[in-house]
Amino acid sequence: MGSDHQNLLFHSEVRWLSRDEALKRLHELRREVELFLIDKKSDLSHYFQDKKWVARLAYLSDIFSYINELNLKLQGPDTTIFNAWKKIESLKKKTLTLV
Repeated sequence: MGSDHQNLLFHSEVRWLSRDEALKRLHELRREVELFLIDKKSDLSHYFQDKKWVARLAYLSDIFSYINELNLKLQGPDTTIFNAWKKIESLKKKTLTLV
């Protein structure tokens, strides 16, 4: 169908992925997932047809991406409370400009 991904990973395969990657993958495959759910006559297919729900999925994917990025920046042996504070404040300013 033209997507870069061939399948959606099952929960057991997603464990190693961060939440933002799983949400990003779901958002990228939303049309394929919608067609699959319609084919299986699932009640969940209507969510992928709802533009507000899809927009919320994209927004949630972005938020988790920023949080995951911050989490990786806060790790490491040279991280101090002062560096962590700066990084957290930077993320807060960054997210406020997005809203």
